[in-house]
Amino acid sequence: TVEDIIQRGIIRTRIVTLLEVNCLPTDPTAVEEIFLKLPQGTASTLSDTKSIKIIESIIKDTYLKSTMPANWENQETFNEEGSGSIAAWIESLELRFRLDNLTKEEHDQGRLIILQLKVGTEGRNVINEAGAKTYATAKEALLERFDGKVSIETAVMKLSMARIDYSIANFGNSLKMMGDLIWETTLNRTSSSRLNVVSQGLVTKLSGHVQRRLMDRLGFYKSLKDLYVDLEFHNQLFVESQGDRRQQFQKKSINRVDSFNGSKGEPLRCHHCNFPGHKKAQCRRFLSGLPKKDYTIQNSSNSQNSFNKLDVPKSTCSIVSPKSSSLLPAIVNLKINGITSKCLIDSGSAISLAHYENMKDIDKESCEFKILGATGTEEVVKSFCNSSIMVGDISVGVPLCLSKSRVVRDKTILGMDFISQLKSTMIMKNGVVLNDHFFPFLEPVSETLSASIDIALERQPVRYLRDTININSVEIPPSAEKKLSNETILKMIEDRFGNEDLVSVFSKDKTDLGHCTITIPYIKFDYRRMMEQAETVIQEMLDSGTIEEGSAKMLHNLIPVRKKDGTIRPTTDMRRSNDAAPYIDYPVHRVDEAIHDAVGGDFYMLCDLVSSYHQFRLHKDNVGDIGIYFNSKTYRYLTLPQGFRLSPQLMQEILDSLAPEGLRWYYDDGILKTVGFLNTHIENVRKVLLMLKKAQLKVSWTKSTLCSDTINYLGHTISKQGFSLSESGSRAIERLKPPSNVNEVRAMLGAVSFYCQFVPEFAKLLSPITRLLKKDVPFSWCNKCQYAFDKLKKGLCSRELLYAEDKNFPLEVYTDACLTGYGGYLAQTVDGKKRVLRYWSKKRTHIKRKRDAMYLEGMAVILFSRRHLNLLMGTRIIWHLDNLPLMKYFSKKLDHHPQLSAWATELAILDIEWKYIPGPSNILADSLSRTCVESDGEEESTSDVDEVSAVCTISKEEVEEKYDMWLRKLKEAQSLEKIVISENRVMLNGLVLGKVKNNLGEKLCPVLPKSLHKEAVQLVHVELGHPGVQRTYLSLLDRFDTEAILNTVREVILQCSVCQISKPSKIDHPKFEAVDIPSRPFTALAGDIWQYRYKNEILSVLNFVDLTSRMWFPFCIPNESSQAIGETMIRELFAKFGFPHTIRFDRQTSLRSTALKSLLSSFGISVEYSSTQHHTGNSIIERAFRTLKQLLKSTYNEYVTSQKSPISEMEYIINNISQIGLKYNSTINTTTGVSPFSVFFMRDSRLASFKPVMDCDNHTSFYSTTSALSTWKRISTDSMENRKEKNGMLANAKVDCPSYSIGDLVLLKNPSTTSKLDTPFVGPFRITCQMDQHLFLKPQENVKGRPRKVHVSQVKPFFKGE
Repeated sequence: TVEDIIQRGIIRTRIVTLLEVNCLPTDPTAVEEIFLKLPQGTASTLSDTKSIKIIESIIKDTYLKSTMPANWENQETFNEEGSGSIAAWIESLELRFRLDNLTKEEHDQGRLIILQLKVGTEGRNVINEAGAKTYATAKEALLERFDGKVSIETAVMKLSMARIDYSIANFGNSLKMMGDLIWETTLNRTSSSRLNVVSQGLVTKLSGHVQRRLMDRLGFYKSLKDLYVDLEFHNQLFVESQGDRRQQFQKKSINRVDSFNGSKGEPLRCHHCNFPGHKKAQCRRFLSGLPKKDYTIQNSSNSQNSFNKLDVPKSTCSIVSPKSSSLLPAIVNLKINGITSKCLIDSGSAISLAHYENMKDIDKESCEFKILGATGTEEVVKSFCNSSIMVGDISVGVPLCLSKSRVVRDKTILGMDFISQLKSTMIMKNGVVLNDHFFPFLEPVSETLSASIDIALERQPVRYLRDTININSVEIPPSAEKKLSNETILKMIEDRFGNEDLVSVFSKDKTDLGHCTITIPYIKFDYRRMMEQAETVIQEMLDSGTIEEGSAKMLHNLIPVRKKDGTIRPTTDMRRSNDAAPYIDYPVHRVDEAIHDAVGGDFYMLCDLVSSYHQFRLHKDNVGDIGIYFNSKTYRYLTLPQGFRLSPQLMQEILDSLAPEGLRWYYDDGILKTVGFLNTHIENVRKVLLMLKKAQLKVSWTKSTLCSDTINYLGHTISKQGFSLSESGSRAIERLKPPSNVNEVRAMLGAVSFYCQFVPEFAKLLSPITRLLKKDVPFSWCNKCQYAFDKLKKGLCSRELLYAEDKNFPLEVYTDACLTGYGGYLAQTVDGKKRVLRYWSKKRTHIKRKRDAMYLEGMAVILFSRRHLNLLMGTRIIWHLDNLPLMKYFSKKLDHHPQLSAWATELAILDIEWKYIPGPSNILADSLSRTCVESDGEEESTSDVDEVSAVCTISKEEVEEKYDMWLRKLKEAQSLEKIVISENRVMLNGLVLGKVKNNLGEKLCPVLPKSLHKEAVQLVHVELGHPGVQRTYLSLLDRFDTEAILNTVREVILQCSVCQISKPSKIDHPKFEAVDIPSRPFTALAGDIWQYRYKNEILSVLNFVDLTSRMWFPFCIPNESSQAIGETMIRELFAKFGFPHTIRFDRQTSLRSTALKSLLSSFGISVEYSSTQHHTGNSIIERAFRTLKQLLKSTYNEYVTSQKSPISEMEYIINNISQIGLKYNSTINTTTGVSPFSVFFMRDSRLASFKPVMDCDNHTSFYSTTSALSTWKRISTDSMENRKEKNGMLANAKVDCPSYSIGDLVLLKNPSTTSKLDTPFVGPFRITCQMDQHLFLKPQENVKGRPRKVHVSQVKPFFKGE
C-alpha cells in the first residue's frame, strides 16, 4: 500500500542517518543490507524509538564489531599525574587507530568519540570548552592544556621547595626532577646550553660526596644522561659502602670492655682520642703522630658528624672489584717523574698530594687553599708541582699538591684528578689493572684506609687555578698570559727590519745592567760628615758597577731587602741625606691615571727595568757624595741609590724624556699600548727597544712581555674592555688577616684603599673600622668590624670589571650627598646599557655641622670634579643631580651665593650639561652617600630632628604604576560601557575625556564609568590620607568626569575601618568663625605650634596655613626657642616661597619673643596676635591641627596594622609630617572647592591623579591666574555662607537617643588614651542589651565575663565592610 511505501522510506532515511553518525558507508548496497535484516513489520508496528534502537543494534552487529577490533579499547584512560605526557599518550592512541584501520579521512568523528571516551572527565571538559568538532582541533586543545610546562614563577617556587632524596631508590628521579626545574627557571634558554645550566645549578643544590663528584667531573660530561647516570651510580656505591661500614662498626662495638670506666654496658673507647669503637693500636690519630687529647671536645657541636668524618675512613675509589660492588683504595708502585714511588690510589681524595721533602728538587708553583686531611685537621697548601706519572706506556700529567703532613711522608696520594684521566680501572685478587696494565698490591686491600682529602669550600681547587670557573655566581677571569712569546716578536722584528741587535736590550743575569747615556745632573748637598757602620753589603753591587771602593762624604747603612722571588734588593738608610737633599719639583704619575691611560688597547708591551735606579749614573761631581761603610772599608755610589728621596723623580724625568709616543713609565714599569693591528704594534715595540738600546738601559727578560692583549700592570688586569683587580692582588686581599691593633688597622686601610674605586659604598663599609682610629676610642674588634672586613674582602675579590672610556660617547656623572657623606659614580651609556667606569664615596668629617641640601650637593659635585679632573677635562659631560635649585644655579651661572658662585667658576672649565634626575631615580648615587657612615654614640647625642632621614611613603614608581594601571582599566571599562562622546567630551589616545568645571574654570578629566566607581573612591580615599565624605567627593569630581557617585563615597567611608576608629563624631566639631580671605596666595599666614609628648620625649610641630589657598606648611622643630623657630621659618618657608605680608600667631611665649618679632620686622612682615583663650582670630590653624592629628591617627593606624615591627609614634611623625601635608594639600578643600596645591602653584600635585598622557599639555587649564583671583571674593562669600549653614546643623540638643538591636556592632570611645595619636574609638563590641540610654557591651571575640555598661553617647555604630 501507499502507507507501507512511506514507512519504508522513513526507515531507509533513519538507516542512512545512523550510518553517517557512525562514520560508515551510506551507499544503497549497505542501506539495503541493513533494511533486509530488520524484523518483519518494523515499519508499521513499532514506534520511532524502538525502530531506531533495532537499527542501531543491527549496525553495531554488522559493522562496528567487524570493523573495530578492540585495540583502542586497551588504551588506558588518560590521567595527568599517572599517564605522563599527553603527547606520548595521544601517540600511543593513534598507533592503536592504525591497527584498527581508523583513518583520518573516513573515521574522523569516530576517532573524536573514542578520544572523548578515553581522555577522562577533565579532558572532555577541555574539548567542550574549546568547541572542538574534529579530532585535530580536540588534539590541539589537549596538547595546549596538558603540555606539562609550568611558568617560571611556578618553577621557582617548586625549586625552592624541592629537595634531593639520596636514597638508592629515589635518588635518580629526584635528581632528574631537580634538573628539569633548574632548566625551567632559566631565561634565554638554548638547547646547547642545557647541560651547562643544569650542571652549574646542581652544584649549588647537591651536597656531600655527590657534590664533590659533580665538581670533579665538570667538563667531562657529554650529555645530561651521562651526568645523571654517573651521579646515580656514584651515590649508590657510596650508600652501599656506608651501609657495609656501619655493619662493620656495629660488629666491633659489640666487643665491650666492662672494666673500661667502671660501669657495665659502656662502649669501648680509645685511650688516645677518646672516641668510641676502636682501641689505641687501631687509632688513626695515634698512627699519624697526633698528640693525645680528647678530640670529642674539639667537635662537640657535632660529635656524631665528627665521628663519621674522622674515625670512619672513606673507602670510595674508582677501582671496582668484579666480585663486589664496594670501592676500595689500593696501594701500588708507580713511576713519578721517573722515580718509582709508593702510591695510594684513592677517589675519596679530591686532589693528589705528595710530601714537601719528597719533591724539593722539582720546580714548584705557588697557590694557597685549605684541605681537610685524613687527620681531620685543616692544612694550608701553598705550592704544587706538575708531575708525570707513568701508567704502562702512557704518561699522565697530574698537579701534585705539596703537604707537610705525616700521612703522605711514605706514600703519594693520587686522587680524582689522576683517576679521571684513566680509561679503565679494575681491582683483581692480587693487584689492580690501570689502563690494561697490572700493578700488584703493596698492602692488602682490606687493611688500606682512604686518605679522604677534601678541599675547603671557600677555596677553589688547584687544578682549576688556570681556568675560568664560577664561584658564588662571580666569574673569575683568567690570569694575563702572553699572546706571542718574546722570541717570536724579536724574530718578526728581525725579519722585517733586519738584525739590529735588539736582544742586547734584555738583561741576562743580575750583573748584566745597563748604563743610561744621560747622566744625572749635579746635586748640591747641605751635609755634615757622617761615619756610621753598615750592617751588610752585597758583592754583586761591585760586579755590576753600582759602587766602587773609595771615600764618600756621607756614609749610610746598607739594608738588604728580600724580594718575592728570593733575590736581594740593596737599599740604603738615607734619612740624613734625604733631609739635606734639595727639593726637585717633578711630578710622579698617579696610579689611577696610569691605569686609565692604559686601558682600551688591542696589544700591550710591558717592560721592567732591572735594578732600575742602579742603571742611572751619577754626575761625575756627585760621585763620592753618597757612600756606605762595611767591614772597615768605605764604598761610594756611582749610580742612583735605593732609598734616596730624589731617585724616583730623577729617574722618572729621564724616562719620560726618552719615551717614544705611546710608551708610559710608572717608576721602573713601562707599558706600551697599541690601538690597531699587530704590525703596528710590532713597529712600536721596535721603537721602544731601539730607544732602550740607544740609552743603554736593560729590562728584565722574564718580567717583560712584548705582545699581549691582556696584561697585569700595577696590581690590575688591563684589557681592551676595561680593568679589574689582578689575580695576585686578589690573593693578597684574601690573605689579609683581621688587625689586632691600631697600627695594623692603618696598614690594612693603606692596602685596601688602593682599590677603593672597585667597591661601591667603600666609605660605608670602612666606617666601623675607621672609627677605631679616633682619639680616646679603645681598640675593640667587634662583630661589625669583622662583618665589614669580610664584606670588603669579598667585594674586592669579586674582581668586578670597570669599563674603559669610549671617546665616542659623553661621560655621565651621578652625585648625591647627605649629612654624613658624599657619593657618586662615573658611567657611560653604550648601546643602551650603562657601563660603570668609577665608584666614589667620601665621608663627611664634620657631620654635626648643619648644612642645607644645596651646599651638600654642591660640595659633592666639586669634590667629585677635583678627584676625577683628569678624566673630565676636554670631554662632554652630562651631570645628573636630584637638586633642582642647585642645577639651575650652576646652569645659569648665578652669583647670589658666594660659595656656590666660587664653585660655579671652578666648574666653568668643564663642558657640563646639567640634567635633573628625581631623587627616587638616583638610587645608586644616593646609597653611596646616604649610607656612607653610621653615627657613633657621640654623634647620635644631638637632638636635632633634621638629622633623621625620612622614610619615603610616596614614590614616583608607585604613582606611575597606579597611573598606568588606571589608564588600562579606564580604557577597558569605557569600551565595555560604550561611553557616548558629546559636545563636552573628546577622545584622545583611546581615552574619553570630559570637561569638568570648578571655581577656577574648566579642564579635561577622564570619564569614570559606573563599574569603577567603588574602586576609584577607595583608591582616592586611601591615597589622600582618609579624608571625609565631602573632601573625598570633591576630590573625585576634580579628577574625573562622573555623576551620582556621592552615595558610593558615603558607603565606602562608612565601611572604612580606619576612619571609624580614628574619626570623632560631628557633634564634637566647634563652630566655624569668619576669617578675612586675601585675594592672592601667600599674602597672610596663620601659624601655631603643636607639642607632642610621648613618655619622656617631646616633639614640637610648627605649622603655617596660607589663608588664601589653605596650603599647609608643617615642620618639625627641635625645640620651641625663638632661634629654632626663626631658623626653620627662614630655611623652610621664606627661602623657598618668599615673604608674606602678615603672619598671625597665638600669644605663646616663644612666638611673642622680641628676637622673633625683630627678625620678622626686618623682612617687612607684620605680626598679629590673637587671644590664647579664644580662637576667633586664629581658628583656621586650630582646625588645621585638629585635621593634622586626625590624618596622623588614620595613617599611623593603617601603617601599624601592615607592619610586623613598626616604628614609634615619634619617629612616624618626624618621617611623615611633610608627606601628610602633601596629602592634605592635594585634597579638595571644602571652602575653596579646589585643592590648596592647585591654588598655590596653579598646577596639579599629581598625587592620586589619573589623567592620561595626551598630545596636548593636559595640565594647562582653561582658565588663567587673573580670572581666578578676580573671582576670589565670590568664593570667599560663598564659603562664609556655607559655614553659617553648617553651624545651624550642629545643635546638640536636637540629637535623639539612638536605639540599637541585640547583636549590633558598635565602637566605644577610648577611655584611656596614652598619646595624641591614639585612636578615639576602640572595638568593635557586640550589644547584648539596651536599657534606655545605657548599653551592655561584650567584645566581639570574647563570650565570657560580665557585659560592660556604657552610655549611648560613648558609642557609635560600626559598619562591617566587605
